[in-house]
Amino acid sequence: MFDNKYNSVKFRVVCVNKKNPSENEVLGDVKLKKNKLSFPLLKHVRSAAIKFSGKEMNADWPTDCKLEIRVLGLCSKMLKNYYKSRYTTTVREDKKLLSDNITEHKKYAVILRMEAKEILISNITLLELLIKILNRVAEGKSFKKAYMEKVSELEVDNEFYVNRIAIRRYLRSCYYYMCKS
Repeated sequence: MFDNKYNSVKFRVVCVNKKNPSENEVLGDVKLKKNKLSFPLLKHVRSAAIKFSGKEMNADWPTDCKLEIRVLGLCSKMLKNYYKSRYTTTVREDKKLLSDNITEHKKYAVILRMEAKEILISNITLLELLIKILNRVAEGKSFKKAYMEKVSELEVDNEFYVNRIAIRRYLRSCYYYMCKS
């Protein structure tokens, strides 16, 4: 709709203790942007995953492929649950609502809601894409082949390069910390 580079979705990452809710731990606040991977989100979830695994490792960067696939899956699940709990309509329904005769106030509320949904959807897609790529690496494919091969169920041709640009910094850190060490 309106491509504004300042649009973002903010939310708080909380590690929930189901046995004792009074011990829930706030890991931090995260800001998501469209077509941009959130390193703070990954770091918060990675630190919680490392804490619960009992391993001693750095949470700043990905160091273990299987753990990182788990972290990406947890982030994706968290964003999907956030999306489902917060929004009842789809982006398509919002676009249809915009074409109806509505007040200016409601119009801008729908635009804001629609932008937030698009940001969440783009981040979920990037996380799912990374899971597929890292699964290929875990199966024994070379890092470059896993990275350059299109994920057909998640990407169309015009999205391939946009997605690779969005995830390249993360994949470089994966390559450096997982493959080089």
